[in-house]
Amino acid sequence: MLLSDENHKAEILGENLSPSDYIFASKTPTLETLRSYLHLRPRSNMIPAMARIRNALAMATHQFFQELGFIYVHTPILTANDCEGAGEMF
Repeated sequence: MLLSDENHKAEILGENLSPSDYIFASKTPTLETLRSYLHLRPRSNMIPAMARIRNALAMATHQFFQELGFIYVHTPILTANDCEGAGEMF
């Protein structure tokens, strides 16, 4: 199929022979489906909504302690996990 106008042309290669197999054919994909197809997470409503809630809670927590005079210090997490050989130095 060739789509074109005065300045632009686009050729669609292939076609969706089975629309029912398309992930977003139903209105809301399950969280299990989104775990399988990570690149589709931003296109759902659930993951961005959870990210906005998490952002608001983290911001409120930081603001609360900042107003009380606390200082935020980001400390690295030391674990016994051997990630890329870094665990050998402990």
